[in-house]
Amino acid sequence: MAKTVNAQDMRDILKGATFLGAGGGGPIAAGMKMVDLLEAQGRAKVTVVDVDEMKDTEWAITLCGIGRPSAVLDLPDWPEGAVALRTIQKLLRDQGKDIGYLMPVEPGGLNTMLPFYVAALEGLAILDADGAGRAVPWMSTLLQAVYKIPFDPLVMAGVNGGAIDSVVIDLGDPLNGPSVENIGRHIATAYGFKAIICTTPVGRSTVKDSLAPGVIEMSLKIG
Repeated sequence: MAKTVNAQDMRDILKGATFLGAGGGGPIAAGMKMVDLLEAQGRAKVTVVDVDEMKDTEWAITLCGIGRPSAVLDLPDWPEGAVALRTIQKLLRDQGKDIGYLMPVEPGGLNTMLPFYVAALEGLAILDADGAGRAVPWMSTLLQAVYKIPFDPLVMAGVNGGAIDSVVIDLGDPLNGPSVENIGRHIATAYGFKAIICTTPVGRSTVKDSLAPGVIEMSLKIG
């Protein structure tokens, strides 16, 4: 059942997600700083929706960060997240797909909270699922790659001086997970070792059959 989580819930989710990440998924200090930023703005409130509550016409996308841990800790806010989201929303809207949810890529101190942060700012809900159930080292080791879910569209965004760029990558082979990882690392380097990735729109049946539902609720209970 859908539930609204507050700042304390988010901190508990982060603790549980860091446990499940087992050393991966980014530093918990970065996630906690994002919760602090939302709380200071009075926006630390996000709805988390169970996969069974998704409508047939709704889609969820994966949003995650990629970069160097020190760069993430030095710059805890992620203005590029909203830019990446809006870019992929436009691409998918042109395909008749309505993005209702953001979904973490994996459990971890950073990558669990990034979708919450962007969802809180942009007025979207979080889907209680992710692409691994534990932290993984590369995009090519996600369940999306295992189950041949295409990385299409593939959008990245990064801070470029006083502006924020978005980059749309048209992969010749959208099932090529290693290519996504390689491109992602190079683009993140160009943006000061810190960037956002948005990709892999999925519907309810795909999430239930191929991904890892229930990870957010599990993280909350652990935390």
